[in-house]
Amino acid sequence: MGLLRNLRVVVCLGRIAFDGLLGWAQRCAMVGSRAGFAFAHGAEYTLPNGLAVITSYHPSLQNTNTGKLTKSMFLGVFQRARELANPAGGIPPPLRPSMPMPNRRGAAKSGHRADESHPGRKATKRGKEHEKVYT
Repeated sequence: MGLLRNLRVVVCLGRIAFDGLLGWAQRCAMVGSRAGFAFAHGAEYTLPNGLAVITSYHPSLQNTNTGKLTKSMFLGVFQRARELANPAGGIPPPLRPSMPMPNRRGAAKSGHRADESHPGRKATKRGKEHEKVYT
């Protein structure tokens, strides 16, 4: 995190992420003990270096399908993180991804089905790419 010079807020999605952040803070000698830190949805802490920490339940299917984490709860955490990241009160424009978003299988979505850009591959009816078999 030392390379992130403008980092102001960290949102921990789940207890494992929160424990990992606290472990990092202990290794960096920012906190001596985890005694003052308890995981709860929407909990806020400020580390000695000024870094704000907000915790959230993990957005797993179990938490969302059972209602333990609702859409409004999840969005509320990020709205609060945005407030903490911009203390002057001005609201920055919504974030837009600068890279193509991955689809369900992890490959970036593109506008072409035929595969002219990748020699040695062909597209199927569904647009999936497969390696050509050479014998």
